Amino acid sequence: RGLYRSIFLSIMEGEESFEQFSPEVRIKDPSSRDAASLLPPIKLFHGTSDYSIPSDA
Repeated sequence: RGLYRSIFLSIMEGEESFEQFSPEVRIKDPSSRDAASLLPPIKLFHGTSDYSIPSDA
């Protein structure tokens, strides 16, 4: 089912923090590129029962 949106927003310190904590946004930041190249390949599996974020996101 995932987290209730109000709890999720509380953990993330509000919607305005989404980009700050988003791995996708962080990896696109030029200052992170050198560090990102050191990471191993990462695969993310996401089921369809978690409604916090759509599985096709």
